[in-house]
Amino acid sequence: MKLLKIVLSVLLLFMITGCSAIISKQKNVYDQSDLILEKSDSYTFKHCIGNSRKSLLDIRYGGFSGIDTIWTISSKELKELEFEVDSKLKKGKFKCVLTFSDEQIYTLFEGEMKGSCTVSIPAGKHRLKIIGRDAEGSLKIIPESVEGVKFASVR
Repeated sequence: MKLLKIVLSVLLLFMITGCSAIISKQKNVYDQSDLILEKSDSYTFKHCIGNSRKSLLDIRYGGFSGIDTIWTISSKELKELEFEVDSKLKKGKFKCVLTFSDEQIYTLFEGEMKGSCTVSIPAGKHRLKIIGRDAEGSLKIIPESVEGVKFASVR
């Protein structure tokens, strides 16, 4: 019985410290380029409701911390892409970035935005990611359809 209590106490300690380390990483990813460039994601949402397809992202979210890849974007040559964006932020920090295959990061917007943004997409496979720290709000992104550019939904 004593051994069982010790084992359970050790397991509980590992669970608490392990979870707090993950949550700490999710909250600290916001300004860390090396973590933003990683192919894997780590995030939490208290709630996230909406649609995510290759031609539309339309979500309402709360308690968002970490980094979430929305789409992979592939192009065989340099292309200009336009995104229609409607981002509303009630609290926290929030941004949307493109990570390019050559490990460059381009910030599409930070915080709130309503309108369009245009970016040059080089040849390669890239990722559109959202990044938050205790963020609550809503986001709608509609990418322009461009010949030779393929979107794949990751969510």
